[in-house]
Amino acid sequence: MSMRFAVATAQGVRLIEMNNGRAIQVNVGLMGLRITSLINVKGVLLAGTLEGVYRSMDGGKRWLLSSIGLRERYVRSLAAIPSQTGHILAGTEPATIHISHDTGLSWRECREIASLRNEKGWFLPYSEAHGCVRWFAFHDLRCYAAAEVGGVLRSDDEGETWRLVPGCTGDPVARIPASFIHTDVHCIETHQSMQGLAFAATGGGLYRTENGGGSWKHLHQCYCRAVWVDPHDAEHIILGSADAVDTNGRIEETINGGKSWRPSTGSLPARWPSHMVDQFYVDNDDLYGILTNGNLITTRIGRFDWTLAFHELSHVTGIVAIS
Repeated sequence: MSMRFAVATAQGVRLIEMNNGRAIQVNVGLMGLRITSLINVKGVLLAGTLEGVYRSMDGGKRWLLSSIGLRERYVRSLAAIPSQTGHILAGTEPATIHISHDTGLSWRECREIASLRNEKGWFLPYSEAHGCVRWFAFHDLRCYAAAEVGGVLRSDDEGETWRLVPGCTGDPVARIPASFIHTDVHCIETHQSMQGLAFAATGGGLYRTENGGGSWKHLHQCYCRAVWVDPHDAEHIILGSADAVDTNGRIEETINGGKSWRPSTGSLPARWPSHMVDQFYVDNDDLYGILTNGNLITTRIGRFDWTLAFHELSHVTGIVAIS
């Protein structure tokens, strides 16, 4: 049985067919464009780029720009709201959140984000832009967003309006009070076992909340961008950590909720001197890691013996299954 993936890269979207263990490239779309994010919404592919959102209805063969109402065109993240069919969120640089009610055909800006970023002085250390929104997570009707460098945002009305969570100052230069989260937030993951349970990977380490961001527990001191939490056991966590940005990157694992950690890179090097895991992606029983050097690694969940995936591809920025 063949399986198809759409792989986002710095030079377009590559359509890959897996057949008997062989990866065959069958098409390239959006050639020459840097793809920053990619999602599959019931057969509709949406790709974020530096110039807006592109949309494909035929599995990535043909693409149309679909950015009506998108006030900021540099899209950093895309996500479908599980509780609402066809509702999509886009996070941009500089930091805004836009919502679509028609699977990405048109967009509306949630203007409170721009007000927050200007009031709090959000920034990016590598860009002149005022922060960015780089990740979304969901639990029932609640949505979370990760703002770099800004903090954790929450919506309790399925993405229509947003505010900072109580346990976040939103001020990138203020001292972080006890039980508050670091404001350099890269990724958030919720857990369906408990309302309000979420984990956040930040520039100051991994954090956990059990009350929807009202307060946070610091689980691991490191620099991290990507986290995966076992859907069957919230104490079991895989973390893409480093000493600093792209410095001694590694994969670590805990089975006791962060009390102790162990290396989990399998047959790969224990540390990467100049890159790290940027994000994780789950497809059924497989976990993929997208590295900052553009490589893609994969493992079977439960085995955690990582190997390099799609050797012929470089500059990978995202991956989704399409069939």
